[in-house]
Order: sequence, then structure tokens, then C-alpha cells
Amino acid sequence: EIKPILEAFCENIFHVGDIGSGHKLKLANNFFAMGQAALIAEVLVTCKATGVDLRKFFEVVSVGAPNSGIFQMLVGKILEEGDFSGLKFNLANAKKDVSYFRQMVDEAGLAGPMAGAVHQAFVQGVNLGYGDGFVGDIVNANAKLNGIEAIAGPTKQAAE
Repeated sequence: EIKPILEAFCENIFHVGDIGSGHKLKLANNFFAMGQAALIAEVLVTCKATGVDLRKFFEVVSVGAPNSGIFQMLVGKILEEGDFSGLKFNLANAKKDVSYFRQMVDEAGLAGPMAGAVHQAFVQGVNLGYGDGFVGDIVNANAKLNGIEAIAGPTKQAAE
């Protein structure tokens, strides 16, 4: 009944199950993306700190198994333009979604060590002042946490 309304403003529409299934799937999807962002941040900062050429790292990953849409959205814009807005999702909102995913894991009685680790990466990002920035600013937060010069400046939104 509501499909015509959704089609007016939704690019993709999926029926995924009973009431609540869409919310759970959204949390899983967002956690998967934010987990990748947290790993990317740690890897980029580590590469910078240990002298790995970030452009060569980008080239190698871009043609290898770890390549992903998230990697291209974040790292490509960061290295080419110093732009951390490749994934236009607020860091504080990302933290909130990861928190809800972590709660879902706990309520299901599951072991979820990655949920806790990713959640802490985003808590740190928000606590370091990047909450109003985009997900890409998790890279700057990781750099700041480790005393490493930022890859580039924070997004305009985070700086304001």
C-alpha cells in the first residue's frame, strides 16, 4: 500500500520481513559499513606513522581483495581532495547506530567482540570532538588519539 509513496523518495525499496526486520537489517548494514570505516582509519594512521606511502597503499588495496565501496568513498576522497565527507553520515549518528547494533548483539546473547571495538572507535571520535563531522573524520580522530599528524584537516562541518 505504501510502495508508491516510498518510490517518490527512495532509490531502493526492499521488503525484508516482519515488523522490526528492517530496523535490524539497517543496524547490521550500518555496523558493517562503520566497522570498515574504523579499520580503514586505523590502517591509514598506521601506514602514515610507519612511513607507508598512502597513495601506493590506496593503489594496492584498490585492486585487491580488501577493496570495497566504503574504502573507495573514504580513502579516495581523503587522499585526492583532503575531503573526509566521502561517506555523508554524521559521526555521532554512526556512533548511535553502532551502539544500537551492540545492544542487539547483547540482547541476542551473542559474543560480539567487534561490536565493542567498533563502538569504542566511534565513542573516541565523538569524545575527541569529531561528532559533528562525517564518518571519514574517524581517521582524524584515530590520528589525534595516537599523536600522529592528521592525514588532512577535519571536514568543514567538524571544524565549525
